[in-house]
Amino acid sequence: MNYDLGLHSGLDLLEEAMAQGCTAPMIVLTGIGDRSVDNAAMMAGAADYLLKGRLDASLLERAIRYSLSRRRAEQEREALEQQFRQSQKMEAIGQLAGGIAHDFNNLLTAILGYSEIGFIQAPSEGPSKSSFEEIRDAARRAADLTKQLLAFSKGRAQEMSVLDLNEVVKSTQKILRRLIGEDIEQHTVLPPGLWLVKSDPRQLEQIAINLAINARDAMESGGRLIIETSNVTLGKDSAPVGAGISPGRYVVLSVSDNGSGIADEVLPHIFEPFFSTKDRGKGTGLGLSTCYGIVQQNNGHILAQSEAGAGTTIKVYLPRANGRLTGGKVH
Repeated sequence: MNYDLGLHSGLDLLEEAMAQGCTAPMIVLTGIGDRSVDNAAMMAGAADYLLKGRLDASLLERAIRYSLSRRRAEQEREALEQQFRQSQKMEAIGQLAGGIAHDFNNLLTAILGYSEIGFIQAPSEGPSKSSFEEIRDAARRAADLTKQLLAFSKGRAQEMSVLDLNEVVKSTQKILRRLIGEDIEQHTVLPPGLWLVKSDPRQLEQIAINLAINARDAMESGGRLIIETSNVTLGKDSAPVGAGISPGRYVVLSVSDNGSGIADEVLPHIFEPFFSTKDRGKGTGLGLSTCYGIVQQNNGHILAQSEAGAGTTIKVYLPRANGRLTGGKVH
């Protein structure tokens, strides 16, 4: 950015760009060797400040490399700070949710038990039979909700084993075909040679199902759902910017839809517990937060890419496991 641009100075344009949310690093280039201009440029958000009279190709290249490197470091720091704040919030809410779920589960055990007894003893043709059935079914749905709360609140995954994520995804296909419906075209891409991961297979099933249901709900008029696995090796410069993912080898579960998408202002909140954009009574706000909690327990990462009206892709990164297959197939 040149400092002297006629009607508007470079500093005016720099401040205007920053005010409009520009995040690209900017270098101020000027022929005025004034220290006050240097300070003003840096205070306004410039990544660097160069004098035309002292400029050469190598200096410009170093300035560009430095600016890009510093911006990337700032983005990674901001992402880590955001993750830290998110983890603190999740931990506090998780402790509260876990306590409520344990007490609620004890009550449900009694409700389920007595409703089952009442259902068995009620006359086959009487109205009480259907009433007990409704009570039992409602209690079972409530029990499923407490399971999500407990999964969200636990500090570690259960029944850890080394397993093939492809087998976990295959195990969900039967239930997904019932849940997704006929108006949504479903594609599953499970390449051979997938690396192993170490996790609880039931919790990974829960992730796949929750993500698929969220995708289904975003396609009210039908659409296309793609569930895909892959191996990926992330280096220092190849990890998603701002995601806080360490370099290494990961197995990736990707769930994509071509539905309504997620607005920019909503996207940062989708993994927060009890946050939901669905109508009252149609969502608990626990599906994605449960996925987030499980992934965190497995030292993994979950990222969402979306645009309003253009669909959503959510990717789960799980560290590659060493050792032999111990989980076998999931049934």
